[in-house]
Amino acid sequence: MTETRPALPRTPWLELAFIFLGSRLLITLVCALSLTLLAKGEFFRGEARFASVLTNWDGTWFKAIADDGYSYTKGEYSKVAFFPFYPLLTGLTGFIPGGTLISGFLISNLALFGAMVLLWKLVEGEAAEGDSPLIAGDGTRAARLLAFGPVSFFFSLLYSESTFLFLILASIYAARRRCWPIAGIAGFAAALTRNAGVLLALPLLMEYFHIRWRAPFFTLPASWLRAAWCFLPVGGLGAWALYLHFKFNNGWLFLEVQRAWGRKLNWPWVPFERDMLHNFPVFHQWWFVGHALTAVLLMLVGIALRLRPSILALGTCMLLLNLSANHLEAIPRLLSVIFPLYIAGAWLLRRCSAAESSFIAFSAGLLALSAVLFANGYWFT
Repeated sequence: MTETRPALPRTPWLELAFIFLGSRLLITLVCALSLTLLAKGEFFRGEARFASVLTNWDGTWFKAIADDGYSYTKGEYSKVAFFPFYPLLTGLTGFIPGGTLISGFLISNLALFGAMVLLWKLVEGEAAEGDSPLIAGDGTRAARLLAFGPVSFFFSLLYSESTFLFLILASIYAARRRCWPIAGIAGFAAALTRNAGVLLALPLLMEYFHIRWRAPFFTLPASWLRAAWCFLPVGGLGAWALYLHFKFNNGWLFLEVQRAWGRKLNWPWVPFERDMLHNFPVFHQWWFVGHALTAVLLMLVGIALRLRPSILALGTCMLLLNLSANHLEAIPRLLSVIFPLYIAGAWLLRRCSAAESSFIAFSAGLLALSAVLFANGYWFT
């Protein structure tokens, strides 16, 4: 039986554009001003200009891959730790004026705006169905939380976060619209962008069988052949492993290289044990723990609200994977792409409408602080 859906309200392109531009303008202004006024941290490299900020930390690796491709030297940090889809896009569009620096910047920001639009459509689509805790307007709240999140400046740099977020949202949204080829292809690309993209196979299958809270709990599909599209995210990871096998004779080389950076699976609570936390300054301890606790609480809110099962399954799996990666310093950035957190946050903002503006302002202040620390070479990855 074909599922019927109520028509969505018209996409508020202008409002979403203002939210996007306002958040990016805040980041640009505070970074540009701080580069001329603040003392530089011990990790500052390059020149005191905004363009150099784009390739801080991992951005240097992504630009190097886009410019020169992959290489590997045993016993050294290697480009192989970074998945290929984002640097491939950056390299293919590197012919524009400014080269891969500008193309990577444009791709990241276009992907962020696209992710905001898809998040709005996904939330408003859930609200329009009437059996969801979400209501009209929650999509805009979720977009604000995404744009003004404390580490959302990463979405505008030569990092793969915004591309990955756009692709997982595109995959889930296409599945909700029963467009299985698009859902599968977007999932394939997501798995080529970040290893967590392989997790999309689970929510796609849940959408294919129409898993929901109400009775009946699931629906048997009329055609089983289309289910093959749901496994394309696994194929994305397999394609990357196949490339590494033929080029470096080791299909799982990226895991070996990531372990050199301390990234390996562990129990989710291990990175937050006292011995691990004491390796970091006090500010960073609060920063990491605060982000992790906020993410866990928001996910629990989403579960309590009984948001769509496929969305909750993806968010929970991504949360557990990132908390288990034994890579504490990247926790805030890794958690920033878990879009169900913004949906749960939008519901909380509506319930506390009197404090909504104050909370967005507080989050924007944290965003400005983290962007300034990152831009000026203080330890912030």
